[in-house]
Amino acid sequence: MSSRPSLSGLARPSGWSCTRISSCGHGRNADAALKLARLPDRTPVRLTLTITPKFHVRLADYAAAYEAAYGKAEPFSELIPAMLAALLDSDRGFTRRGGR
Repeated sequence: MSSRPSLSGLARPSGWSCTRISSCGHGRNADAALKLARLPDRTPVRLTLTITPKFHVRLADYAAAYEAAYGKAEPFSELIPAMLAALLDSDRGFTRRGGR
């Protein structure tokens, strides 16, 4: 007899469904039928940049404009990755050539 409680008699909230997941023994779910795909690698990569004083002033100006627009100051370390991602995402030549 199992010591685990039976879930068969429990009511589920409307709109919920069960997903069958079985383990193949290697830490992966071979039969996973989930709507959410496996999360990508989110290990940060540290990158050090050297910029000109003029560019530093422009970044500071942008950070001030961001704070004025959204009411929250963000450090360069948070703004720059978002700015670079927006640049790459909007560059048609890059995306046409298969840029991720």
